Amino acid sequence: MAFRVDLPLDPNVPPAMLPADLRPVHGPIDPLIQTGATRELVLFEGMDPYGRLMPMLGTVQDGALLWDDPITENPMLDDVEVWEVYKGTMDAHPIHLHLVSFQIVDRQRFKADQDMMMGSLANIRLIGQPKGPAPEEAGWKDTAIMYPGEVTRVIAHFDRPGFYAWHCHILSHEDHEMMRPYFVGPVLLAGSEPAGPREVRLATELDGPAEPYFLKEPAVSMPAGVNFALGAVAPNPFAGSTSVGFRLANDAHVQASIYDPAGRLVRVLTDGSFSAGDHVLQWDQQDDRGQRVGQGMYFYRMQTGDAVAERRLVVIE
Repeated sequence: MAFRVDLPLDPNVPPAMLPADLRPVHGPIDPLIQTGATRELVLFEGMDPYGRLMPMLGTVQDGALLWDDPITENPMLDDVEVWEVYKGTMDAHPIHLHLVSFQIVDRQRFKADQDMMMGSLANIRLIGQPKGPAPEEAGWKDTAIMYPGEVTRVIAHFDRPGFYAWHCHILSHEDHEMMRPYFVGPVLLAGSEPAGPREVRLATELDGPAEPYFLKEPAVSMPAGVNFALGAVAPNPFAGSTSVGFRLANDAHVQASIYDPAGRLVRVLTDGSFSAGDHVLQWDQQDDRGQRVGQGMYFYRMQTGDAVAERRLVVIE
C-alpha cells in the first residue's frame, strides 16, 4: 500500500493530533492456570510426491499428520491446556489457533532425534533455561511465531465447544498441508439426520460404546437420512499396508476403491453388501493387477447409496 500526499496541503484541514495514550494501560494480564492436558506437538517440513515443499503439523509421538488424519487435539470445554510446539526445521512459522486466545509461556532451545520421513521426534533434550515472551508478546494472542530449534509453550482456555482448526498463517503452508483440526468437547462421530455438513452427535448417544478406531474423527459430510461414518486410515503415511475403516448404521451395499491423483482407478477394495456395524478393509499397496504401486498420494473413496466420503493416503515407499 502506498500513500501519496500532494503539496500544497489544504489549509482548511486541521492537522491530526494523537492522544497521549492511545488506549488505557491496566498492567500485566492475569496468567492462566493450567487445568487440562499438556500436548507435545511438532512442526515438520517434508516433500510431497512431486518434489514440492510440504510443511505439516503433528505430534511428537505420531509425527507429521494430514488434515484428514484423526483428531489428536481434543480439549474438553473450559479446559486450560499447555501446547508445547517443537520446531526442528530451518525457518519460522506463525501458528494460529482458531477462536481461542492464548498466552505465550516461554520458549526453549532443544535437540532431538528426528525421523525425516515421518516427522516424529525422539530423545528430546532441552537446552539452557526457558525465556519468557518479548514485551510485544506479553498480552493475549491468537497467533505466535514458532522459531527453529525451539519449543514454544502456549497456554489457552478452550471456552467454545465445537470443531476448529490450528494452522500456519502463511497461505501456501496452510493450503499444503500445515493445517490440523481440533475439537473442543466430547469425542465425535458422524451422526444421523444431519442439519449441515458438519453436524455430529456425541459418542455417548450411541447404543453401546464406540470402538476406539472411530474415536476422534472429524465429522463426515452426509446427505440427510444416511448414517455411515468413514473411520481412520492407519497408518498414514504408510509403506506396505494400511487399514481403512467404516461404520454402518444399517445393512448396506458398499463400494470402496483407491484412486490416483489423476482420478484413475487403482484398486477396488470391496463392492458388496455389509451388515450394520464396524468394518475394516486392508490395502496392501497393490493395484488390481497385483502390482505394487509407487510412492505418492492416493485417494480412498467409499460410497453407500448416495453418500460418498474420501480420505487421502500417502505411500512413502
